[in-house]
Amino acid sequence: MWGFNLWLENQTIDEILEFDSFVNIHNNQLHGFMRGGMGILDADIMAKATEVICKWIQF
Repeated sequence: MWGFNLWLENQTIDEILEFDSFVNIHNNQLHGFMRGGMGILDADIMAKATEVICKWIQF
């Protein structure tokens, strides 16, 4: 599950929108799951999430 931050002082959507994981990534690594960081790794999922957020929030 991801949340997001908005950095409105930035210029581009890639700089404005930051995704954060609500999953304990360190604990997942201990149980054999790949540690991928805090962001969304799948480009298609990131594009869809960005699309949904941009429908609800005007930049």
